[in-house]
Amino acid sequence: MMPISEQQCVIYEAQCDTQDIAHVYEMLLMLTSELDCSALGVLNHDDDLLLTILCNKGKLIADYSCGMSFEEMYAEYDDELPDMDEEADEPQGQQKEEQARVMVDSLSEAFDEVNKEALLEVLMQDFVFAIEAHEKLVEVVGLPECSIGLGYNHINEGQIEDQLDSKQLMQIGN
Repeated sequence: MMPISEQQCVIYEAQCDTQDIAHVYEMLLMLTSELDCSALGVLNHDDDLLLTILCNKGKLIADYSCGMSFEEMYAEYDDELPDMDEEADEPQGQQKEEQARVMVDSLSEAFDEVNKEALLEVLMQDFVFAIEAHEKLVEVVGLPECSIGLGYNHINEGQIEDQLDSKQLMQIGN
């Protein structure tokens, strides 16, 4: 875990590095439930897909993918994923812009001072690589740069270079 401020941290978790989508959802739901907070999870799959997942107090609020379609991404996981919060729109069957607007509205409620127009532009833009979308998302939402392209395995193997100060990292659990 990398503390950023009193109310923000970046979590690098071993099983998430396996890109187990169902586990990412489960971890976010558990963390937000136990800590009574909001959390934004981001998964970059082979730089083809950027999945963003927003949870609040143990409920899935919104999710959105840049790159591959939502249906393609979840085809093998349909039975394992949690249901959307009743107040949020179901993403299946919606157009990409409608899905993006749900995420924009949800993120603007969870994070202070999010420029909705800039965020919608980022989510709707076609990127060659998912890391480009992630960099823009970080910029618009005001997330720390150490949340881009860095995972548990990178840190565990000492491949952190100048991306973060390893003295500030905190190991939690095993």
